[in-house]
Parts: sequence; structure tokens; C-alpha cells
Amino acid sequence: MSADDIPSPGLDLRLSTEAQRYLTEVEQRRLAVIANVSRLPIAALIWGPTPAGTSPVAQTRRLLRDELIRRGHLAQFSEELVDPTLPYSIPLQQLSHVEAADIVFSLPDSPGSVAEIHDFARVPWLAHKIVAFLDRRWDDGYSNRSLIELESRVTCAVEPYDATALPGCIISKATEIVSRLQQLYYILGRRM
Repeated sequence: MSADDIPSPGLDLRLSTEAQRYLTEVEQRRLAVIANVSRLPIAALIWGPTPAGTSPVAQTRRLLRDELIRRGHLAQFSEELVDPTLPYSIPLQQLSHVEAADIVFSLPDSPGSVAEIHDFARVPWLAHKIVAFLDRRWDDGYSNRSLIELESRVTCAVEPYDATALPGCIISKATEIVSRLQQLYYILGRRM
């Protein structure tokens, strides 16, 4: 091939009939991959105030679960998973829930829901799965400060939010994280 045979940039080249048909097939495969990624279910555990609660955070917790399920994911509350008939403690059962889940969203608004984060936020093989949504109004308190100040690659992720933006701020961020997980798991070979 000589220099004269190399097309110059911007030259309008036409595909052969065969190449055009193949382009259609390639495009269908590409769109199928995108569709498969969007259907890949993610297992999300959602911690927070009692689902029967009336606080804005309890409502957000229920709405987040419903939205994730609507999008085809497995979204559960830890209260649904703890089995009092088992001979294992609640912390061990919750550890098993975190290990089994793809992601944990923590929406604390009480001492109990904050304790869940602190029990697992620094456990190296678990913490990377936890996203703690923290109300900015509590940033001066010990619980928020300790999580924020020690946030790193080996602790839980911290997502501060403004309570006046509930429930949308948490639901949009959580669904964005789930979408990224779908993409990551697909790239790593997970298929359904």
C-alpha cells in the first residue's frame, strides 16, 4: 500500500453492503449489552429507622426500597432478615447480611440506626459495601464526625445530605450508585 492509497482524514467513505449489514448486527449486540447491564439485579440492604416509622428518613427508607425493587433489584431491610430462632447474635446475623449483599445503604436517624454503621464501618472486608447517608445537621456530633474524619478506602463511604432535600437526594444518589455497581459487575463478568 502506498501513501496515495491511505484515505485522508475526513474523507467520506462508504461501507460495502456486507459491512453495512454487519454494522447493523454489531449495533444490535451493543444495544443488547446495554440492556443486559440495566437488567442486572443488585442486592441492596437498607438500614435505618423502623420501616413503620413516620419520620422523613423512615419514609425515605421505604421509598428507596420501593424504587430499587421497581427497577428490578433485590432491596431488603435488615429487620426482614434477622431470625430470632437462630442461635446467632443480631450482630453476627447482620454481618452475614452485609457479606451477602452487594451494597448497604445506611440512613440513620436514631441511636440504633447509627450503631449499625459504627458496628461495621471499620471492618475492612465489609466497610467498602456500606454507604452512610448522614444528615448535615449532625456533623458537629461525635457519630457523624468520627465517620467523616476517618472516611477512607477501607471504611464506609459517607454521603452527607440536607434534610430539606429528602427523599429525592438520597434516592437519586443511591440509584446512581446501584447503576455504577451494575456496570462494574457486568464488566467483571456477572451475568443473569
